Amino acid sequence: MLSAHETLTRDLFDFVQRLGGWVVSPMPLRQGMSMRCEALPETAKQIAAKLTAHKFIVRPCGQSERLLPNNIVEIANPNYVERRLDGGISPKVVSVFEIVIPKEKPPHENSGYEIATAQDREERKRRLYQTKRAMVSQ
Repeated sequence: MLSAHETLTRDLFDFVQRLGGWVVSPMPLRQGMSMRCEALPETAKQIAAKLTAHKFIVRPCGQSERLLPNNIVEIANPNYVERRLDGGISPKVVSVFEIVIPKEKPPHENSGYEIATAQDREERKRRLYQTKRAMVSQ
């Protein structure tokens, strides 16, 4: 069975490919890694807009070249990008971007790293406030 992280990265991989991009990060992604992708400029804008709408963070990483068939014509539609191909191969400029994969939350609210409880923190704030008030009134 796949973890939530593995399922999310696999779904993002399929999503990027379905919209006409290429995932260049080695899969499976480790926890804390971003997914690096490439796409033709118009496609990259569409992918980034859709991911941003779903609350993902997309970081542009510049441009690169990729060997692609000649005369690629992109026709951008709201849901997909249609490509028409002609013979031959040549380098094309592609946009490079990273998708920040959110980290999995620990299974329990109390991860064991926090010694103070929420009540302890509130009590400390209250005591600090009282101390500051006492110092001002002197």
